Amino acid sequence: MASRAKEYISAASLLDAEAPQHILPRFQLTGLAVELSLKACLASVGFSPPRGHDGHDLCKLYDLVQAQGFELNEELQYAAIVHLQHLYYQDLGTGAKYKVRYPPDRSESMGGALPQASTFVSVVNTLLNQACSKGS
Repeated sequence: MASRAKEYISAASLLDAEAPQHILPRFQLTGLAVELSLKACLASVGFSPPRGHDGHDLCKLYDLVQAQGFELNEELQYAAIVHLQHLYYQDLGTGAKYKVRYPPDRSESMGGALPQASTFVSVVNTLLNQACSKGS
């Protein structure tokens, strides 16, 4: 999971640098990277990551990770996960799911603040560094 998380965040960073207009693919890759980083943390301490719909809920995954003793360096990193959740898993206002993957059933904006790619690189690195040290 950790190696795939690194690949996805690297690809998202490349898209951000080379083709910033491709917001949806970038945030799909970013969401995958964050999801896999969170799941790598859980796996590193022998906790089986959830599957199915809940397995994509970044906020629930972070709650599980935090309960296992992992933490982000700053509130901005958690806020970035919440904003990503809005696009990657479930819209905070309308409840539409997977907006970066599928067009919503009704017309609605993508909306919301979009943190910089470097913030997500920091989130992924913070989580994977902890997973590495706890898994040793």
